[in-house]
Amino acid sequence: MLRKDNFYGGLIVGLMAPFMLWIILHETGVELDHLRVLREPFTYKFLAATSICANAIPATIFYKRRRDNSLRGIMLITFILVFIAIILFAKQWFYD
Repeated sequence: MLRKDNFYGGLIVGLMAPFMLWIILHETGVELDHLRVLREPFTYKFLAATSICANAIPATIFYKRRRDNSLRGIMLITFILVFIAIILFAKQWFYD
């Protein structure tokens, strides 16, 4: 899948990278909270922002390998996730 220039492969990679980073950061925050290193686990705004940025790594790899169709899939998912994050957190960002 990663060896071929495939739009649907880019969509899958674009969904998996943020999802995996979300899980890793969420579990790390919970464990650090249990160990009393943090006062509270990571906020959802932080998790959403860093998870969306996780698409920069596969996007850079596909860009350097000139896999344009896969890059289009990653960028489409990234823009959709950014739009969803803005919709969900706009009230908190503008009124806090």
